[in-house]
Formats: sequence, structure tokens, C-alpha cells
Amino acid sequence: MQLRTLTQAMEYIKGNDENTALNLHFLSALAENGTITSAKHGNRTLVDILLLLGELRKIMGVPKILGTAHIPKIRSIRDAAKELKEKDSDTAITEDFIRKLVDDGRVKALTCGTKQLVAMESFLCARKLLGGMPTPSNGKNSPAKVRTASAVAREEADKLIENAAIPFKCTREVG
Repeated sequence: MQLRTLTQAMEYIKGNDENTALNLHFLSALAENGTITSAKHGNRTLVDILLLLGELRKIMGVPKILGTAHIPKIRSIRDAAKELKEKDSDTAITEDFIRKLVDDGRVKALTCGTKQLVAMESFLCARKLLGGMPTPSNGKNSPAKVRTASAVAREEADKLIENAAIPFKCTREVG
């Protein structure tokens, strides 16, 4: 058990992910409304770091395959789109597409003030993102070519999942 104050928990998260969109106000709100397990000690709110990380992973829909000590990389939609663009300059995933994924329930998001926060790990499973939804055109290809490319990506993702050492099943949550 690693009990820490919310301030210490936030420092721990920032130390492992300096670009996180999480902040102390957001963690406090999650503790106050009972979304994360916490205990009051005087005027301080205490959380168990490992339990907090597990609850954040569950809230954000991060796959369990990543391990119990994994800190979800939580970003605003704008920062998520920028980070994806930095990793793959030809990506067709835009801010608007991410918002559409959130609206359709394909990517879990939490609202913090006026921002919606998403976990970068949500973009690991192409099947979850592309299944049954037309993909966005990035202006370079016609929609037909983008759909063909997404079909190839789905097949490659299926092969990777089948050949993975650890079985992982990506399913779409309904409801």
C-alpha cells in the first residue's frame, strides 16, 4: 500500500508522464464524487497510488494487458491529435475524428472543466476505432482508398493480435 496525498499522487503521475492533462483539481473532483477510492485525513485526501492507477485505467478504458503499474497517458483531444500527428505525420486521425469517436462511444473520455480527456492507449486498437465507421479522408486519398487502407490495417491488426504472446481481445463496448 502506497498512501499518498493527492498532491503527491499528482507529482508521481507528472514525474512519469510530464505531458499528462490530469491536474490536481481534476483528481480532487474524482475523489470528491467517489469515482476514485480515497480517504480523508484532516483536510488532506489520501489515495493508494496503485489503486489510483488501476481506477484511472478502468475509467479511461485502457487495456489490462499493459500491466498494473502502467500510468494511462491522458491527454486533451487537441493534444492527443498533435501527439498522434508527431508519431505518424500521415495519420488520418484529426481532432474532429477523435471527437466523433468519443461521441460514438468508441473512445472513452472524461470531462474536466470544458475539456474532454482521452487516454492515448485508446488508439492502440485499430479494430475498435475503425469497425463499422467510415474513416476520415486526410485530403491525400479518396474515401474509397482510405477505406481500402483501413481494411488492410484491420487485417494486419488481426494478425498481430493472433500472433501476440499474450492473448488480447479487443471488443466494442455496447451501451
